[in-house]
Amino acid sequence: MLDRTPTYRMVWTDLDGTLLDGESCVAEATQNVLCDIVGSHCPLVLATARGAGERIPYQSLPGPLYLVACGGAHILERSTVGELLDLHVHGFTQAQCEGFVRAAEEHGVTLWLCQTDKIFVKRGAVGAAESKVIETQFPSDPDHADIFCDVEVLDEKLMERRPAIEICVVTPEADAFVARVGATLSALGLQAFSWAPEPLVSVKLAGVDKASGLRWLCDHLGCSPDHAVAFGDGANDVPMLRLAGLGIAMENAGEAAKGAANVVSEWSNVQHGVAKELLRLRGEGVL
Repeated sequence: MLDRTPTYRMVWTDLDGTLLDGESCVAEATQNVLCDIVGSHCPLVLATARGAGERIPYQSLPGPLYLVACGGAHILERSTVGELLDLHVHGFTQAQCEGFVRAAEEHGVTLWLCQTDKIFVKRGAVGAAESKVIETQFPSDPDHADIFCDVEVLDEKLMERRPAIEICVVTPEADAFVARVGATLSALGLQAFSWAPEPLVSVKLAGVDKASGLRWLCDHLGCSPDHAVAFGDGANDVPMLRLAGLGIAMENAGEAAKGAANVVSEWSNVQHGVAKELLRLRGEGVL
């Protein structure tokens, strides 16, 4: 008897530049395709650099649905009543947090201490103006009002409140900053990702990225990454595209993502590329 089990039984997708269209929304056409494909036999995972409070459109999407948020540092599940439940957090130790904050403050940069529900901002001589611009563009969620909170000092009590899952450094010299603190990062067991030319550096635990978060989720669900199809467009999607059984880069993707993918789509995010690729895979009988 022939085995008719599809090759791919889980969908992983980045948001910005991938699932979301030019209006930063999930297009109706894409939503309809997802509703037709996603189900108990094929969960949907949103893998994003956004934090859980940054207007992730999880409520309108079909499920089972999981979030790999904050670039892999925060993993959540949408409950049957629509609430987001924490599954796992890759958090800094207090020593790691304090050590990096001290080192960064020597450079006078603006710092964001990101916890699962708040971002504490300590403005420095460098990056304060750029930080204000980024904050005005931040897609805050009404359910997470006042996610940004200005503080004078990133003190011990603040760091004890709950583990930091990311520290963002705001500086117009993002690449240069990463080079300057490289030894400190290594000594503390941390890693940095520069968003240059954007004036932003993301610091997380060494080894934490979208792929590590997805690997943890697969272990939790008892499934294999080989059975996932992944969609992405950016350099931070590269580990995810390589981990999945099938990695698909959007037509609008950067060269790093295209080089890591098994397939480069002929469609961009604004052309509803994720939906069209899913329909193609289903037509081939592999999804």
